[in-house]
Amino acid sequence: MDRKNWVFTLFLVSITALFLFSGCAGMYVNTKGYGTIRPNKAVTQAFESYAVKPDHVYYVSGSESHPTAIIAIDKRYTLETDLWKRRVVDPDKASYPKDAPYPLGIKFTLRYYVDGMQHMAHSEQYFSLTGFDILDDKGNDIGDWYSLLNAKTVIRMLGENRVSATPPPIDLYERFERDGREDAIWRF
Repeated sequence: MDRKNWVFTLFLVSITALFLFSGCAGMYVNTKGYGTIRPNKAVTQAFESYAVKPDHVYYVSGSESHPTAIIAIDKRYTLETDLWKRRVVDPDKASYPKDAPYPLGIKFTLRYYVDGMQHMAHSEQYFSLTGFDILDDKGNDIGDWYSLLNAKTVIRMLGENRVSATPPPIDLYERFERDGREDAIWRF
């Protein structure tokens, strides 16, 4: 092969590689339509003090007695899901102090769900529970998330003011108990 053909071949290979690498990088960098969660100590404190945001709608995932996650979505947004259970949380009945007994006839309060999660997390020596901001694809705060630190999710914007959130696996606590490792959350 003469020098002219060799240079042309090198040029074509370089251009092809550039297109391939930029295309592959674009698959991982492009987050259009996807949101995220970001740890926030204020959200953790709000959940752990049973503070209810009246302008949010609350959902739980997993067991009623010890959910794998609790989310609160701003009322301006609609959560599109069959996987989360909507719960009406009364702000006046959700903030009883930790040392007070449950009021008669009031079972499903924010305190009930948070206490159930804390019981599972602390009694079985799992990782600590953490609060997160739920952010849309533009970085706007659209809600709060409370779960084990390593419980992963996918937040997807489905259109104007419509959101989807993947809940943690239903057997999240059992995976920790069975496997005893941090990576057990996503092991199938």
